[in-house]
Order: sequence, then C-alpha cells, then structure tokens
Amino acid sequence: MEFKDIVDVPTWQRMQDSASAVLRVPVVTIDTAGRQMLVSGVIPAYSIMIENRSLMLASSRARELHDRMEPHTFQCQSGPHYALAPVYVNGNLLCAIVAGPMRFLEDMETQAIYVSKFTGLNSDDLIREIKSFPLSTNETLAASQAAVETLAKLLPESSMFRKEATRQIGSLRTLLDFSNQLGTQLEMNPLFITTINFCVKQLGAQDAAIWYHDVRMRFSSEDDRNSLCSVVEQRLLPQILGSNTVMHVPDARHDFTLSTIPHIEALPNSIVALPLHVDGKPEGMLVLYSSVGTVYESSLGVMQGVAQRLSASLEKAQSLRSAQENAVTDGLTGLQNKRYLMDSLKAEVARAKQFNRPTSLLIFDIDNFKSYNDTFGHPAGDSLLRDIGHLIRQNANQIDITCRYGGEEFVIVMPETNPEHAVLRAEKLRRSIANHPFDHRQCTVSLGLVVAMRSDVSPDTLIKEADKALYTSKKTGKNKVTTMIIVDNNIAPIAYDMPKIV
Repeated sequence: MEFKDIVDVPTWQRMQDSASAVLRVPVVTIDTAGRQMLVSGVIPAYSIMIENRSLMLASSRARELHDRMEPHTFQCQSGPHYALAPVYVNGNLLCAIVAGPMRFLEDMETQAIYVSKFTGLNSDDLIREIKSFPLSTNETLAASQAAVETLAKLLPESSMFRKEATRQIGSLRTLLDFSNQLGTQLEMNPLFITTINFCVKQLGAQDAAIWYHDVRMRFSSEDDRNSLCSVVEQRLLPQILGSNTVMHVPDARHDFTLSTIPHIEALPNSIVALPLHVDGKPEGMLVLYSSVGTVYESSLGVMQGVAQRLSASLEKAQSLRSAQENAVTDGLTGLQNKRYLMDSLKAEVARAKQFNRPTSLLIFDIDNFKSYNDTFGHPAGDSLLRDIGHLIRQNANQIDITCRYGGEEFVIVMPETNPEHAVLRAEKLRRSIANHPFDHRQCTVSLGLVVAMRSDVSPDTLIKEADKALYTSKKTGKNKVTTMIIVDNNIAPIAYDMPKIV
C-alpha cells in the first residue's frame, strides 16, 4: 500500500511543518528509495543543485535507511549532516523522516569538488552556494534527532487514528516546546523549575511536584495544600519506585492507599505520578494534580513525554556532575584532590587579601606509611588512607578545604584562623589519629602548619613553608606539629612555639 493511501497527507504535512519551524531545520519525508515525498522548510541551494542533478543524496539516504533500520544521525558524502528515523506501520517499513541538511564544517571546499566530479556540477558554483549555507550546532543535531524520532512514532498512530491528528499535532508542539525550554540545561534546580512551570502553565496542572533522590520541589496553587500534598507524595513514592509504572488516582479522597491520610478530604484532585528514570532505573517521580474528572487518557502521552525528556536531561546532568566530582575528588578518601586544592587555595588567598584576614595551611603525612604497606599489604594501606580521610572530615570545619595532596600526604586550608586556633586544631587532629584504633597497628602523623598573617603571601609560598615545617616534624621525632608564622613576605617565617597538648 502506498504512503498516500495510509497517511492523511495534509495532516502529516502540518505536523512536519511544525517540527521544521521549531527546529529551524528542513524536515523531509522520504520513501524507501530515499526520494523526497514531503518537504518542510527551506532546503539550501547547495543541496537542491545536487538533488536536481543526480541521485547522490537519495542514494545516500536510502543506504542509511536500509543499512541501520533505526534512528541515527549521519554525514552525507556531500558534506552536510542529517538525522533520520524510519517509520514502521504494522511492522513494515513505510518511509523515513529526515531532518537536514545541517552544515557543521566552516570549509566544505573538498566536499564541493568531490560532488562536482560526481555530478558534473560546476565546483565554483557549489562553493559559492556553500557560503550561504548556515552553520548548525551539536545541540541542533541532537534536537533534530529527538524530533524525527517523535515524528516517526506519531506517524503510525496518526495514520490509523486520523481523528486524533489534531491532538497529535498539539502534543508534538507541546513536547517540542518543552524540549526547547529544557534546552541544554544540565543543572538540577533549573531543570526542575522549568518542568514544574511547564506542567502548570502548559498542561494545566493545579499542583506539580518532583521527587528525585533527596531533592524535593513543588508548586502548589494554595500554600495550605503543601503539607497535605507532601504526605500524599510520600505514600506514592515507594509504589512508583517499586512498580516502575505510571500511577493514576482518579480521586485522592476515595483511593484505598490515600484515604487513611488525615484531612485527605481537603484534596479533591485527580493525581498522576510518573517515574523518572536514570540509567534505566526509577530514581524519582513527577506528580501532577488536576481536577477530579479530568480526562486522563488524552494527555497521558504528553505527560509521559515530559517525564521521559526530564529523565534524559537528569541522566546527562548526573553524568556531568559525576565527571566534575571525579575531576576534583580523590576516589579513595572522598577528599578533594590536588587540582581542586590549587584552584581553591588561589581563590582563598585572594579573598583573604581583600578582607585582610589570616590564612592557615596544614600539611601532614602518615609516619612510616611505607612499612605499613609493606607489612600488611596495599589493601590495608588503602583502608588506612580511607580512615584518615574520615578522621579529617570529622575534625574539619565547614569552610575548610580538605584535600589528599598525593600518596599519604594531606592538606587542610583553614580560612580566617589565627595561630592559636590553628595550632589547637592541628593538635586535635594529631591526637585523633594517634588514638584511633586502626585495623593493624597504631599510626601517627607528622604535621607542618603555616599561618600567613599578611594577605600578600602566594599559594606556592604557603605550601612550600608548610612543607618545610612538615620536614622539621619528621626530622625531630615525628608525631608532632611544627608551626611557622609568616608576618610579612619580606621577613623569614618565624617559628611559633606552643606547649604540646598531650
């Protein structure tokens, strides 16, 4: 059966036009031979010239369609990129939706010369047309891929249920609008705020809430509903995470699970709770409240689309956050690493200079760590380092910068800490480690402390002088704190003696 016999062509053309307008990229429906059937948007003259002269583009599209048989992006031999998604009806390949061409290369002269040889077109004409071919971005390609996948899923539905075509167009526009609002945002709070605002303004939800790990965000049409809605959501969350399915409560007041909640009669609402997935696992939920009697089925697809797109953005955000944390966090101890220390110390020194405050830096390492490793093995050494990291966090203040400097060496930066307090804190940490019941034997640390009273001391100077103090502690018996004070950059550091606290 032919395309026109299955599809309501005017309706499909409007859906395709809407997608092209939102993406600002041409969108084309092609047959299984790669030939254009429906075109939306303005095709660049560069591609039109090639399309009119040869079957190069059609052959390339057909080859991509039949070789992979799944949604994907590809680069044509003529240079531009495309996003393609095949359309199946009753299990049979009917056609494909293609977004493009999109140009990423600033200079496509090589591709133009290749096309000229293949098609007989004048290479100068092709190069001239390339210059009027706008450049695209990776975000445009990703959005185009998502759009053609959505279109490919909607086409079979619209072909079998033409009376639903108008609603499908609205759904597509709504989801494309939501995708554009999310954009490339990869911060949790803006993602949640954008989603909740969209659900309230565009989907007409009276209330909306997102639960994701330990983050809770909600909007309520009335402030006095927040507490009651929170209790309801606490009841729903285990069921959503456990069943991993959408839950629809037609009337919260008469639901078996919710009816025992005090004052539930004050919540005359229909509720839809949708799971949020990260790496294929349910990690949270999106909850939407509407008036009792609201038609649930007609908007379910859009709700699920919103939840899926939010989930995809959360997955990217989590991956980015993990990468950022791994870049500045020591995987063994959970403390920050040397890279983070150098960046943070530079900022802290600049802040201290601005407000004329002292800065204390403590550097220390584990005494006889090599013999510990050699005697008990490297796993035991790793365990010891983890325990030391835990003790450092226990003894640190909230504003301290705590880092594993390398090997068995650690650094703590104590902002706005004068010599007396810095020594007391260093001694407290020393005693905490010396008295801790480690797995195999008692361990101690040697510490070097430097306090810069003037703010014009560089980060490198702080670390260098603290390291000298650490060496003095090692040389004079270990398990002790050696303290130096820098009064002025032009004066040598002064030893600071304070009675050792036993």
